[in-house]
Amino acid sequence: MESEWVTPPVESLAVAGVMRQYALECLRASGHTIREQIIQPALLSSPGLRGLYLVNSVVGIVAVRRLGSVDLPVDDGLETICDPLKTLE
Repeated sequence: MESEWVTPPVESLAVAGVMRQYALECLRASGHTIREQIIQPALLSSPGLRGLYLVNSVVGIVAVRRLGSVDLPVDDGLETICDPLKTLE
């Protein structure tokens, strides 16, 4: 599904970050579906993968371009949906 985003459940994270929450709210507001699940390594090599992001309130949203020896697809969708600078206006 093109507009489905997968994120680890809060229980599996070190912290339930505010930037993660902001990104999920932006995605939902834009009509995207969010699915929480444990991220297994096989998911990172699935044909439907359009990107992997690290989300942090200090650095923002960063696309992961390479994981080990694997080049990952980069889709700027999340950066354009969730522009933290727009919230400062």
